[in-house]
Amino acid sequence: MRRILPLLLILAACATGTQTTPGRSARQGPLLAQSEAPDPGPLEDVDIPPGRCGLILWTRAGASAVPIFRSIDDGSASMVIEGERVALNLVGRGGETRLGIPAIQRFDGVLSTAGPVQVSVESRWGEAFPAGAYVSSAAVTVAGADGWSRVVPTAGIAGCKP
Repeated sequence: MRRILPLLLILAACATGTQTTPGRSARQGPLLAQSEAPDPGPLEDVDIPPGRCGLILWTRAGASAVPIFRSIDDGSASMVIEGERVALNLVGRGGETRLGIPAIQRFDGVLSTAGPVQVSVESRWGEAFPAGAYVSSAAVTVAGADGWSRVVPTAGIAGCKP
C-alpha cells in the first residue's frame, strides 16, 4: 500500500496537466496571435496630401517597421483592419497638438464584414525637426463592435507636405 499511494499521487498530478488542442502538442505553447480582437494590417498608401499635415505610425514586424495608421489634420484617418482599408472619422481629441495633430485622437469607422470599429491613438511627442516631429511612442487601440480590442505599440512621425 505504501508503494501504491505515491504512484497514485503522481498519476493524479499528471492527469490535471496541460490540455492541448487536437493536433497540437503541449510543447508548442499557446497560439498568441489568435483572438477575437480586430487585427490591424500593413497600410500601403501613407502619403500625406499636398498642403496638409499628417501623422504616420508604424509597428515592428521582425526587423522591419510596418506602417499601420495614418491621420490627417482635417480629421480623417485610415487603417487596414481585418484586411479591409477603413476610413476613420475623428470623434474626439485631446492633449498637446503639433502640426494640427493632437496627441490623443479617437476615431469611428465601419468594417463591411464586422460593423462598427473604434480606434484610439495616444501618442507621446518626441523631438521636433524643421518640417515635423517624431512620435517617440504611441498606443493604437482597435475595438470591435463585439467588445474585443487589440492594443498595438507604435512609434512614428508627423509632418506637413507643401
